Amino acid sequence: MADEETMLQEVMQIILEENDDSMYFWEIKQNYTGQLPLKLYTIKSYPFLFEISQDRRGHIVTIVAQTKICPDYSTPSGCQHGNCWMFHICKFYILSKSCFHKSCRFGHSLKSEHNRQLLRLMSLDHHYITKNQLRMLFRRLSCRTRGSVPVPCNQYNWKNSCKRDDKCHNLHICKYLLLGGCKYGDECNKNHSIYSENVEFALNRYGITVPKSLRAETFMELKLINNAGPSCPPQENDVGDVHKVYKRQSKTILLFEFQPSYNICIYYLGGSCRFKERCRNIHVESSYQWQWIPDSSRGDEWENLPTGINHDFEICYCNLQELISFLSPDTGITYSIDLDYLEENDVGFRRVATVDLTPGTSLFCKPWATKWIWYWLDNDGKWIEYGQKGSLGHFATVISQDIETAYNENVDFSFTTQDTERREEDHQRYILDFNRMKQINAKYGTQRKIKRRPEFVDDSVIQKRKDECNRRKKFEKLNIPSNWSHTPNEDIYSHFRVEELNPTSEEYLSIKQSIVSGNNVVKNISSIKRIENVELWTAFCAEKAILDRKLQRDVPIQRLYHGTENSIIEAICRQGFDCRLSGSRVGHLYGKGGYFGINCDVSCNYCDDNNMLFIVQAVVGDYTVGCEGYLRPPLKNPYDRSSALYDACVDNMKSPSMFVLFNNRQVYPEYLVRFTR
Repeated sequence: MADEETMLQEVMQIILEENDDSMYFWEIKQNYTGQLPLKLYTIKSYPFLFEISQDRRGHIVTIVAQTKICPDYSTPSGCQHGNCWMFHICKFYILSKSCFHKSCRFGHSLKSEHNRQLLRLMSLDHHYITKNQLRMLFRRLSCRTRGSVPVPCNQYNWKNSCKRDDKCHNLHICKYLLLGGCKYGDECNKNHSIYSENVEFALNRYGITVPKSLRAETFMELKLINNAGPSCPPQENDVGDVHKVYKRQSKTILLFEFQPSYNICIYYLGGSCRFKERCRNIHVESSYQWQWIPDSSRGDEWENLPTGINHDFEICYCNLQELISFLSPDTGITYSIDLDYLEENDVGFRRVATVDLTPGTSLFCKPWATKWIWYWLDNDGKWIEYGQKGSLGHFATVISQDIETAYNENVDFSFTTQDTERREEDHQRYILDFNRMKQINAKYGTQRKIKRRPEFVDDSVIQKRKDECNRRKKFEKLNIPSNWSHTPNEDIYSHFRVEELNPTSEEYLSIKQSIVSGNNVVKNISSIKRIENVELWTAFCAEKAILDRKLQRDVPIQRLYHGTENSIIEAICRQGFDCRLSGSRVGHLYGKGGYFGINCDVSCNYCDDNNMLFIVQAVVGDYTVGCEGYLRPPLKNPYDRSSALYDACVDNMKSPSMFVLFNNRQVYPEYLVRFTR
């Protein structure tokens, strides 16, 4: 059987490499290099993959599968067709792997419920076709829809310019040329060449790679696709045709099996979905939701199960229960629901959830993502999680996360078991068949059932995650540094902490390097503490915004240094610098304000015997040379008392060694460093 699968994969590859749907059988044989003899009747035995026809030149082998990308899926309103038989996936990822957004809103997985059912319906599993071949199926011109071909750029055609220039994924070419003809001809001020850099880039993004000699012919075919109008999911009267095309072993899949299954909106769970009622995903208060079709013979509208029943269904599903009873509120009939084969029940049921937790899941999605757990059935009829010991003491060397990664990537997966009572050479190797959900012993061929179930998430856990998300939003709103820490029930606005840094952390080493390098006073760093004071930080950020507006530029934040006596360090950490009290020990040579050194050499000389030094963030704005009598920065125009003031003073305009600040809000104490001279 494995040899036959390899043969079918090679036949598929030979046809696809010609960028076509069909090929003469004698041409396939010329290119075939497999060990198993290639026979026509073998290909005929897989009608769900190939169709055989004949003309005068011989038998023609045609690929049956019509892998098309839904043109409505990437629109703002999304696909509204309940019976959509096209794939819901990011077109740039599947056509050319040119989308690198890990949290792409259109998805990069063919393992979603909708896509997986279509693959199953077309028998395009990994036994008969590789992942690369599947990508090539989507690239065929016969499978292109108006959503998977490049279109003229509207900005280029109407505004005669585009911000993306040659990197725009739409065509910088005359719109009317593609629609059938431009009346201006060669005098048109728009591009009429199909060989420009932008056209090359756009074609590559859509996975269209053809020689330049064939590009004109390719453009004619793309033009026909663009002008063909909506590339339709079937209407109600076309359902029979869909079932004629897609049959597997003479078994027709019920229509409600390939309803669109959207994910639960993680932005709604986090409290900020900007699409609101227009969102393509489902808005519920939990990370899972069970749905049913009240009358599967009448319509295709999925309805949410009530909260209590939804909770019971989820517990049974996560606890590996196979059957659950459901009393229909419409008819009063009690149904026995098979949780392993939802599509084969007498009434339509499905489970929708948040995105799956994978190694590539973004930090934003992780709190809401669905974690899947894999189990195997031991000899006592108990389900054992992978990585844990079975009844006989042996266990798999893999965990659920490893299996889930292979499952999502649609690749073969194998592993070995460990047993303390067996020799290493006696450890068994197993292969997981995701299509049949079986664990197969590679040596003896024995099989066990496997299951994939989500980790149960209680409502209280969801509420804790929502609270944490709200706290994180407040942090982001206040522009609080990401390296600050906070406790779950803490009032963010009153957050204050002096956190000692780990000497091996990057933050510690970076600060240490900035002090020690080129310094003649500091010999060694004893400790570095980070000051987290939300009240002072928000005041500092507000002052920077004021300076940005006043000076009409982005005023840079500078790192300065301040040495002081040990007795007022705690007050500075909590209350900030009071520029009115600065200089009480050493005078006010350049004004009665706070003095901050550009290099720590100068500031270290103002520390007492405890050798404690502040590293601060400051916005100095416009400055001038200070004077002993200044109580504030001087006027920029000394002859106009209403003119603007400078923002700071310095000791020397050409090469300043210190800044004098008169506004407490212009400086924030960031770190407190203890050093030795």
